[in-house]
Amino acid sequence: MKRIYVDLETSGTDPARHAILEIGAVVFSNGQEIAAFSSLVYPGEDALSAADPRAMDVHQIALAEIRAAEPTLAVAEKFRRFLSENRGTLYAFPVEFESSFLKLAPWSLEHWGDCVMEAVRKVMAAEGALAMDVHNKPKRPRLGEAAAFFGVTGCGPAHRSLSDARKTGRVHQEYMVRVEAEDEARMMGESS
Repeated sequence: MKRIYVDLETSGTDPARHAILEIGAVVFSNGQEIAAFSSLVYPGEDALSAADPRAMDVHQIALAEIRAAEPTLAVAEKFRRFLSENRGTLYAFPVEFESSFLKLAPWSLEHWGDCVMEAVRKVMAAEGALAMDVHNKPKRPRLGEAAAFFGVTGCGPAHRSLSDARKTGRVHQEYMVRVEAEDEARMMGESS
């Protein structure tokens, strides 16, 4: 089964007002990365003028780079071709965020798997690696925190789509290895 890990850099957090500026994805099969996609996206001047400066500060992608990129429609078409060549389920670290942008036209992407952040949150909380939030629940881990917890390094710079997609995929792979080992140990204990 192929898993496709997607990450976006956007002009803000509201998909109704903001736009995708960069998309990255990696495909994993049998625990190994087998394909990758990365592109900057030019959403048009209206979208750039509506950008949230805080979002732009996070990824620090230069406006000149964005303006030199292919337009949204062209990148969405290329990405759909990439997905048709690598059929699988889509995953993201905070799946709600990425899917909120990618479910909209012209991307129109469905078939999302579980949220990687929520999955790793349970393991990290069980091992005391997360502080509690105001509701006395384990806080939501950042991707960098999850990568450090699972020993994932060498994926590239933070807040760039391909690097963060790769980091998400590798964190999820490590999570699944850990969960499978725990399940196997539990089954061995029950059969004794």
